[in-house]
Amino acid sequence: MRQREIIDAAMKILTSDGARQFTAERVGKEVGLASGSIFRHFSSLEDILDGVVDRVEEIIFADPPSKGDSALETLRLFFEFRVLAIHEHPEVSRLLLTSILIPKGKKSTRDRRLREFRLRSRQIIMDCLKEAKEEGSLSKGIHLEAAAMLVLGAIYAIGHVPAGSNERKIDSGWIRHIWQLLEKSLTNGQQGVPK
Repeated sequence: MRQREIIDAAMKILTSDGARQFTAERVGKEVGLASGSIFRHFSSLEDILDGVVDRVEEIIFADPPSKGDSALETLRLFFEFRVLAIHEHPEVSRLLLTSILIPKGKKSTRDRRLREFRLRSRQIIMDCLKEAKEEGSLSKGIHLEAAAMLVLGAIYAIGHVPAGSNERKIDSGWIRHIWQLLEKSLTNGQQGVPK
């Protein structure tokens, strides 16, 4: 579908080359269209940027992972899903963590939506951690905000290992190993044992 190609090209341009390179000519060149032809699919460049935000939401929220048998299992499923989504689309977290899509000095609907995506992700993690604490699965005295930052930081860090780099290839086994290390820090090394 041409709209998806144009949006994906826009995401690539914005995150690799910056907002100054986001032009109709550049997007058209990226997808093999004359610059004016992209406006058969979108009414404006702003419309494409709105499509980029929709695409970010689709990538990170469209197919949520299943609920696990415990809160920590649900958090693990979310963690694995999100890391793979970001690793397969590294531009997503760059868009979430920067203001590329927001005109300088202006608040916009795009800005509000991106902030909402970050807050929603954090809330999913916090809800799992609160439930895990109620289940007695977390270390005694663990600070939930700090634990949430640890999980979010790991998601962004391993999601950003460049594809094709000399660094270890991200796969489900490696992601699961990293989750096990995280889980040990959350449970004081005794997974699944109430504290």
